[in-house]
Amino acid sequence: MVFFVSFLLILILFFPEFSFSAPLSLKINLEFYPKLNLLRGEVFTKLNSQKEYKLITSNLSIKNIKTSSNVVSLEKKGVLKIFNTKERSSLYIAFEKSVNPWVLPITIIHPPFPYPDKPFIYKITLKIPRPFQNIEIFIPSEEIEIKKTRNFLFYTFKIRKPILKPCIIMTTSKLKKIKFFHKNLNIEFYYLSTLNSPTYQDFKNLFKTLKTNFHFLENIGGSIYPFRKLYIFVTPDNLSYTKSFSNVLFISSPILNNSKQLLHYLAEKKLEEALFLKNEEIKEGLITYLIDYQLAEDKKLFRKLKLSFPTKETKAFFYLLFLSQNIGEERFINLFRNFYENNIFSFKTWEDFLSSIKKSHPEFKNFIFPYSEFKKLNLKTEIKSVKEEKNSYLIELTLKVNPPFENFIKSIPVHLKVKTENGIQSFLLKLENAKQDFHISVKGKPEVLYLDPEYMLWRNLDFNEIPNCIARIFHSPGTLIVSKFNFPIYRKFINYFRNIGYELSFTSLNVPNLSNKSRNIIYLHTSPIPWQFASPEKGFYLKVIPNPSNPKYGIAYLYAFSEKDLEAGLENLKSLDMYSEIYIQSQKIIFKRKDHPCEGIPVFINPFSTEKCAKINISLRKLALNLINSQIILVGIDNKTSACKEFYKDFVENIYNFNNHILLLLDLPPSFQEILEDYFKNKLSETQLEKKLKGIENFNAINTLKLINWAKAKKVKVFAIGTDSKLVSKVLTNGLKGLSQEDVHKLPEIDLLNPLYKEYLYSLFKSYENFQKFNFENFYEAQVLKVENLAENIKNFLKLFKNYQMVVITKKDFLTHNWRLPHYLKRRKISNFKAVFFNF
Repeated sequence: MVFFVSFLLILILFFPEFSFSAPLSLKINLEFYPKLNLLRGEVFTKLNSQKEYKLITSNLSIKNIKTSSNVVSLEKKGVLKIFNTKERSSLYIAFEKSVNPWVLPITIIHPPFPYPDKPFIYKITLKIPRPFQNIEIFIPSEEIEIKKTRNFLFYTFKIRKPILKPCIIMTTSKLKKIKFFHKNLNIEFYYLSTLNSPTYQDFKNLFKTLKTNFHFLENIGGSIYPFRKLYIFVTPDNLSYTKSFSNVLFISSPILNNSKQLLHYLAEKKLEEALFLKNEEIKEGLITYLIDYQLAEDKKLFRKLKLSFPTKETKAFFYLLFLSQNIGEERFINLFRNFYENNIFSFKTWEDFLSSIKKSHPEFKNFIFPYSEFKKLNLKTEIKSVKEEKNSYLIELTLKVNPPFENFIKSIPVHLKVKTENGIQSFLLKLENAKQDFHISVKGKPEVLYLDPEYMLWRNLDFNEIPNCIARIFHSPGTLIVSKFNFPIYRKFINYFRNIGYELSFTSLNVPNLSNKSRNIIYLHTSPIPWQFASPEKGFYLKVIPNPSNPKYGIAYLYAFSEKDLEAGLENLKSLDMYSEIYIQSQKIIFKRKDHPCEGIPVFINPFSTEKCAKINISLRKLALNLINSQIILVGIDNKTSACKEFYKDFVENIYNFNNHILLLLDLPPSFQEILEDYFKNKLSETQLEKKLKGIENFNAINTLKLINWAKAKKVKVFAIGTDSKLVSKVLTNGLKGLSQEDVHKLPEIDLLNPLYKEYLYSLFKSYENFQKFNFENFYEAQVLKVENLAENIKNFLKLFKNYQMVVITKKDFLTHNWRLPHYLKRRKISNFKAVFFNF
């Protein structure tokens, strides 16, 4: 009791100026008992009059409370509530906490003592017995004093800048320390000395890049920091500490190779420990806009990725972007910097900042609106007419936006690009109503209009805009699938992705279930879809495809031959995140593939080409996506199709865009294989090839030639898998029974019991006079031979090229009913196919 009274006198003498708004000052005495794994302590403080206090006491054993306040109550478990009605009141709390520092390499003690839920400062005295070996203790502080006696060590820790969330850190390993100074900020890095721990050169490289970009950190509060010293603990890959504590930051060692990510974390600490904003989305959005976005080399790409793979801060980022567009980026950053400096260590709301802008800059009043009123837009364009004038074309269009925005802002700037025969022309439309007409004039015949190609608006993306790229696996968490046997190779990769929210599973998913998973899925070492993901023999290979049922998420496959190959790949991963497929061997990039989606919402406006074909082109990418899980894609081409000559080529190219491991199988006679090989070796001209294709009866030569030329340019293998025309002629003339023994050996297994097909062929036979020169039974047998032979050849190619996706080009008539080619494939126990045909 004498000690308690003495402490009250000290408070009166040393804190006479302590006001209602000043942070609470705590005096804390702690003693650690290693043999008991116990921390005992006492907290002393002075309370302000007419004020309510809440103290956090969770996981603490409260032994004694003494106060001259009127009311003390336990509001809920772990929270002590005190209401002080006296002018000068005091508080004393004695407590205990069980602490076992021997279990983990690093032990975080939180809460280490009772503390208020509002900013406070402290002076801590820690008493520990001597000798006390193999344990280091860290308490965030600005000043440290150490006194030694024969039996004890006395540490004194002082902090004068207010904090919110205290902790004590104990480690059973000797930590190395390295310091970084920048202006008035002191950062101390602590790390374990192990075989895989960071080197001095690692930190030197980090400090060099940090100093280059450190000025971006001043976008938040200038050179003012809420702490004089920041403790950064670099943890091993297999340890994860995600909790945040005042003046303390935990990072995993791979982050040392990513200075931009470290700046992001530093900005978080600088913001959350100075401005106690309650809106988490706004806080995340501020860091994203003021730090990540300003650091981005390609800002348009940054915006597009945020829209393509949205995260919790996406809305706030585009809200801040919209505000800064209207009042000016530099002015917006300066305004927030001033707000930070003027309100440090205070509880302010986002609305307080908006009010300060309106007050200091009334000219921006019409551009400032609450975050809650910011809505995601759905943009649509309707082309009304395209008129050819003397030297230009006049496009009349209607721009629609939903939901309406007029209630919170006067206008929205909408960027627009028009692709013409002469190139790209750009426009900026000022949208003032939810539905508004515009007239724009372009030079050259217009082909496609792209809405918001700069990605300045928070809006829904058209499917054709979403890029298929490695970046998607970083933007939202999912599931890692690996066998226990291969786990050691991928340990670093697994640790990194678990730190960003991924779960680990040792149970595989079958192909049909992949699309039902509404999260990212990353397969390690074992390919879930062999025709989509082909493993190399050595090196590092990574490929990503969109999930067919939900393109927001992806399915990825990673293969690494060894831990060394994995490390080489991880070093390049972030710089290659815009690619969909990469292969690295011996630290060299062997190949990388990039997706090329639309830049902006595409609207085909060319009235001079086939309108129907233009409309279908919009969905080609989506059609290809729906075929990802199918190893065999049967494409039926109408023999009479003359329009949309590029359509089938564009369709197959969209399939190739997701998977370049494909074969093109053409329903051409086997004798055509030699012709194709000669053409690919440039022994045959395009004109000669076209002539030979036109020589095939009932065959679409023009569309097939486009496909062959595309395959030649992309180095895609092409095979002729049709039926020998001479053999078909023999069957038409004499039937299957009239074939020679040699010809019979060439036949596949044939099933003539297909009554539905036979009925269809009979109606066809009666409709065409030239068919009637043959015997119907022979005619029927010849048609069945064609589809049986085609099905048999597909089966044989599946055996030869089991890791390829196959695009089969055949006659549309073979696919329009299940009892045709699909029937004969299923009879051979082939089910993983989809038939595609179009009605132009």
